[in-house]
Amino acid sequence: MSPEVGQLSDAVSVLVKYLKQRGDPPERVVIEVKKVVRSAYQDAQHPLDPNTRRLVNHVITWAIEAYYGVR
Repeated sequence: MSPEVGQLSDAVSVLVKYLKQRGDPPERVVIEVKKVVRSAYQDAQHPLDPNTRRLVNHVITWAIEAYYGVR
Protein backbone atom coordinates (compact mmCIF):
# COMPACT_ATOMS: atom_id res chain seq x y z
CA MET A 1 0.00 0.00 0.00
CA SER A 2 1.42 3.39 -0.97
CA PRO A 3 1.82 6.05 1.72
CA GLU A 4 -1.02 8.07 0.19
CA VAL A 5 -3.39 5.12 0.20
CA GLY A 6 -2.36 4.34 3.77
CA GLN A 7 -3.19 7.92 4.76
CA LEU A 8 -6.58 7.64 3.06
CA SER A 9 -7.25 4.38 4.88
CA ASP A 10 -6.33 6.02 8.19
CA ALA A 11 -8.60 8.98 7.43
CA VAL A 12 -11.50 6.63 6.70
CA SER A 13 -10.89 4.91 10.04
CA VAL A 14 -10.92 8.23 11.90
CA LEU A 15 -14.19 9.27 10.24
CA VAL A 16 -15.81 5.91 10.94
CA LYS A 17 -14.68 5.98 14.58
CA TYR A 18 -16.24 9.42 14.99
CA LEU A 19 -19.51 8.37 13.34
CA LYS A 20 -19.71 5.18 15.39
CA GLN A 21 -19.05 7.04 18.66
CA ARG A 22 -21.79 9.46 17.64
CA GLY A 23 -24.11 6.47 17.56
CA ASP A 24 -24.53 6.04 13.82
CA PRO A 25 -25.45 2.49 12.77
CA PRO A 26 -23.27 0.79 10.13
CA GLU A 27 -25.65 1.50 7.24
CA ARG A 28 -25.60 5.23 8.08
CA VAL A 29 -21.79 5.20 8.28
CA VAL A 30 -21.56 3.71 4.78
CA ILE A 31 -23.94 6.39 3.47
CA GLU A 32 -21.84 9.15 5.07
CA VAL A 33 -18.58 7.73 3.69
CA LYS A 34 -20.15 7.51 0.22
CA LYS A 35 -21.21 11.17 0.51
CA VAL A 36 -17.64 12.19 1.32
CA VAL A 37 -16.27 10.19 -1.61
CA ARG A 38 -18.94 11.57 -3.95
CA SER A 39 -18.17 15.14 -2.95
CA ALA A 40 -14.48 14.53 -3.64
CA TYR A 41 -15.34 13.52 -7.20
CA GLN A 42 -18.29 15.84 -7.86
CA ASP A 43 -16.29 17.90 -10.32
CA ALA A 44 -15.44 14.90 -12.46
CA GLN A 45 -16.82 15.45 -15.96
CA HIS A 46 -16.49 11.83 -16.95
CA PRO A 47 -17.12 8.42 -15.40
CA LEU A 48 -14.53 7.26 -12.90
CA ASP A 49 -11.71 5.26 -14.42
CA PRO A 50 -11.35 1.63 -13.28
CA ASN A 51 -8.51 2.39 -10.85
CA THR A 52 -10.48 5.17 -9.16
CA ARG A 53 -13.59 3.01 -8.98
CA ARG A 54 -11.49 0.25 -7.38
CA LEU A 55 -10.15 2.74 -4.82
CA VAL A 56 -13.69 3.89 -4.00
CA ASN A 57 -14.66 0.24 -3.43
CA HIS A 58 -11.67 -0.13 -1.09
CA VAL A 59 -12.78 2.95 0.85
CA ILE A 60 -16.21 1.42 1.46
CA THR A 61 -14.61 -1.87 2.53
CA TRP A 62 -12.25 -0.03 4.90
CA ALA A 63 -15.23 1.79 6.41
CA ILE A 64 -17.08 -1.45 7.11
CA GLU A 65 -13.97 -3.09 8.51
CA ALA A 66 -13.24 -0.06 10.71
CA TYR A 67 -16.81 -0.04 12.02
CA TYR A 68 -16.60 -3.65 13.11
CA GLY A 69 -13.00 -3.42 14.33
CA VAL A 70 -11.57 -5.74 11.70
CA ARG A 71 -8.71 -3.36 10.94
